[in-house]
Amino acid sequence: MLVLCVFSVKEFLAKAKEDFLRKWESPPQNTAGLDDFERQKTLGTGSFGRVMMVKHKATEQYYAMKILDKQKVGAIFTVFLWFRRV
Repeated sequence: MLVLCVFSVKEFLAKAKEDFLRKWESPPQNTAGLDDFERQKTLGTGSFGRVMMVKHKATEQYYAMKILDKQKVGAIFTVFLWFRRV
């Protein structure tokens, strides 16, 4: 016999809203810095910078790090953006 649990749309939306508000009010803190990563290799280059494969030293997870040359986008310093590798 197959038993299905059926939740109403109203209950689902109420729970989703509750979860969203909880996450919105206390977002996770980003404590990673450049020294926490090892650069592995360049994955690609573009007009405004390059994308590098990096490894987080503590967790050994791999990420793609986009490195933008802000002089090319109108500023002085280089900005680092982290994206989790899929």
